[in-house]
Parts: sequence; C-alpha cells; structure tokens
Amino acid sequence: MKNKILLFSIIGLLSSCETEDKVYNPQYGEGYYILTPKVGNKPRINGPEVYGVRPKHEFMYSIPVTGQRPMDIFVTGLPEGLSYDMKKNIISGILKDTINKTYTVNFKAVNSLGSAERKFDIVVGDEIALTPPMGWSSWICYKKNVTQDGVLKQAKALKSVGLDRYGYSYVNIDDGWQGNLRGGKYNAIMPDSEKFPDIVELSENIHDMGLKFGIYSTPWISSYAGYIGGSSNNEDGKWDKSMLINFKKKEIEGRASRHGKFKMDANDARQWADWKIDYMKYDWNPNDSASIVRMAIALKESGRDIVYSISNSCPLSEAVRCKEYVQVFRTGGDIRARWSKDREHLNLLDNWKNHNKWLREGYEGGPGHTPDADFLMVGLQKYGSDDSLTVDELYHHVSSFMLWGTPLLLSCDLNALSEFEMSLLTNVEMLDINQDRLSKPAKHYDHGNGIELLVKDLSDGSIALGIFNFNNEETSVEVPWSEIGISGKKNIRDVWRQKNIGTYKNAFKTMVRPHGCVVVKIIDK
Repeated sequence: MKNKILLFSIIGLLSSCETEDKVYNPQYGEGYYILTPKVGNKPRINGPEVYGVRPKHEFMYSIPVTGQRPMDIFVTGLPEGLSYDMKKNIISGILKDTINKTYTVNFKAVNSLGSAERKFDIVVGDEIALTPPMGWSSWICYKKNVTQDGVLKQAKALKSVGLDRYGYSYVNIDDGWQGNLRGGKYNAIMPDSEKFPDIVELSENIHDMGLKFGIYSTPWISSYAGYIGGSSNNEDGKWDKSMLINFKKKEIEGRASRHGKFKMDANDARQWADWKIDYMKYDWNPNDSASIVRMAIALKESGRDIVYSISNSCPLSEAVRCKEYVQVFRTGGDIRARWSKDREHLNLLDNWKNHNKWLREGYEGGPGHTPDADFLMVGLQKYGSDDSLTVDELYHHVSSFMLWGTPLLLSCDLNALSEFEMSLLTNVEMLDINQDRLSKPAKHYDHGNGIELLVKDLSDGSIALGIFNFNNEETSVEVPWSEIGISGKKNIRDVWRQKNIGTYKNAFKTMVRPHGCVVVKIIDK
C-alpha cells in the first residue's frame, strides 16, 4: 500500500512539473536560421479542404502534394461534368448539376514510401475563394515594365521551385499590361501589343501548368502607373495620354474627378472572362460603394468565376459592401520590408496596427471574403541594409499573415528565392492555419508590456496562438488561459518547428526573441 501511495505521489509531482512550471525556451540557429523541418519523402496533400464554384461555371483545380516522385494521385467521387487528368494533375470541367450543393471528393497520393488521403469539398453556390488565395503578383518584381515573357518566367518558376505543391497557384499581372486603347468584340481594354503579344496564349500556358491567371484594372480614367482605366469621359471609352491623371492637381480638385463619366466595367469583365481570367485586382482610392458594386456585378455576370480583389486602404465604412460583394479587400496601403522606418510606403508596424484595427472595427471576413494585408515581403529583402528586416522580424511578418488568414501573394523574383525564404513559405502546418476552412482571422489581444497576441480558432477544434514581441529585448511571457477564453489542461505544439512541447494546465509560458514571435497550437488534452 505504501508503494502505491509513493507511486501516486511521484506521478502527481511529475504531472505538476509538466503542466505548471515549465517555461518554453525554443532554440534557434545562427544567421538566417531555418525552423521549418525538411519536407518528408512520403506523400502529403496540402492546400485547402474546401473549394467554391458557382453553378454552371468552369472549374479547375490542381492538387498540391509534396513527397518523392514518381507519385500517383487518384481522385474519386467527382460530380458529373468534372474529370481528372492524372498526367497533368488537374481537375477540370463544368458541373452538370446546377443546384447549390456540396460534393465530397476523395484524394489519394501514393509513392514507393507510403500514401496520403484527404477529403475535399466542392461547394457549389454563390461564394468563391473560400480560403485565402495564394500565389504571385507582378508589381514589385517588374512594376510597369511587366511583360508576357516575364510573367511566364515567374509562372514556370512557381512550378520549378515547388511552390505549387504547397498550394500557391495564382499568377497575377498588376498595372502596366494595358495598351491604352479599347477594342475587340467587347470594346474592352486591350494589352500593350509589344509587352503582351498574345495574352490568350499566356492564359493557356498558365492554365496548362495547373495555375490560375490574374489581371489588374481601376475604375479611374487612368491607373496609378499611367495606363488606360475602366472609365472615360468619352462615350466610346477612347483614351489618350492627355487623359493621364495629374495626381497632385486631382488631389486638390477631389478624387471623384479621377472617375470618368462613362463606365466600362461590363465591357472589360466580359473580355476577361473570354481570356479565362481567374483573379482581378481593382485599384483606386478611396474605394467607393458605387465602383465596388458595379464591378462586382459585372464580374458575376461575365459567366466566369473571377476572384474580385479591391485595393487599396478600403474604408471601414465599406465593410458591409466587402462582406456582400468582394472576395479580397485591402485593409491598408502598400507595405515594404521595413520594421518601423518611415518612408513613402507603410512599414510592418503600421501594417500590424492597420490590419488589426480593420478586423476589429470593420469586417473580420469569412469564407469567400478575405481581408488583405498586402503582399508578403519574402524575397524582397535588401539584406544587410538599414531597410532590411531581421530574421526574427521576417518570422513575425509571415506568422502574422498566416494567423490573420490574409492572402499569401508574393511579388519577388521566384527564381531568386533562397533556402531560408522557401522555408518561410512552405511550412505545411503554418499553411494549414492560413488555409483553414473556417477562414476565420485571428483575434488580436494586447497582452501588455510590448507583447501582443493573435488567437485563431481552427476547424479541428484547436486554437492557434501567436505571441508577438515588440520589445527590443528577449522577453519572458506568460499567457493565462483565462486571457484567451479557455481552461483546463492543454497539449501544446510548436507550429514552426512542428514539434510537441508538452502539457500546460492554466497558462503557457515562453521566451520570445526581440521583434520575434512564438506560434503554438493549443489542443484539448
């Protein structure tokens, strides 16, 4: 009997030590340290578990799978009208059933080392882009010097570096593609024939790789970069360089003067549908209700599912329009890879404040409606310069985007990504948080003393917790369960390191590096 009592006492003591007193002190490497474990050789199916399509609209999806090749990927349970090209790894077609319905499809990936399976819901209904878009956009990489060859080069790079195997799929042209004239059967904006000699061929090439294709426009007479826009003071939409917006003058006259009398939304949307465009960024400021709604209707009536992204600095007053009409909406201005220095564009501290305020006071988003914190700054570092981010600041930046559930759009030269930068973009457990089917952004908590929290509910019942240190020194942090609305014993997993830490009873205690973060998953014991 004494031995039993002693055994129970030892177990109780060990349990108390495990859950009460442990301070997590994660280890780091030197220089540009990599936390993401090497991807395994066994198959793993990545990307979202849910995908939206409107009735009678074209469907295309390439299944993102990591693991050693050769590999066979099987798809069963496809609804009538869809088929799977095993060689290209692309599901495509048009569903025969026109009613709103969810179809559960089964994916299975097999190689010589093992297999993986996943259920995938195809949701037929009014909503598309049920999880945040992932991919690449041309603006920072090429600015207005974007060309067909350059875009195709980046599409091929997205495939060659393997980002598509993690769910990155959009290849978007930003400002600078326009040829400053209207034409074609819809009297729509035509491409610059020297930069983009065959936009239809480009679209076909991108889709043939299992990727999606995006484009750019504005409701103004001319775009930020000085190209033809979606409105005109001429009824036929004719444009010439005399119509270039003098931004300083127009600022004095009022931004409403940048909009032309005649709107060409429907013309352009029908042309984009013919080109098989999948994503459209509509860029102006301020984002007004009339322009938001007019283009939303034009895109919806085009007959194609085109993700509608508005930019930039969407006013809080337009939150209700975003909830009803827009798939992706920018919460602030353009950002750059700086922690706190003031320049023309926002730094990461500005972006942190702006985005959290929008989620709190505007509309936090949900499936089919995603608040957008701008491009990921990965690959845009000026390493060693005063403007560069530290390694910890990069983890801070990427972690916030993952937890916010904001779109993951790169704008760098994908061919130049380093091993460290790839590790930031390809941590499958962080990506699962971003792509969680609830599409519920993290809630922001001001913990005090330079520490702020992001807390995100996940569809499996667990919680993702990000602890962000804004201090200039390493800081010990204790997060009581009561602060984030939970109780009881919890299993804790370090998400970046993909490693179980242990069990904590009433709080989680950890060390956090200066300007860095710790991201954990809290799981019911």
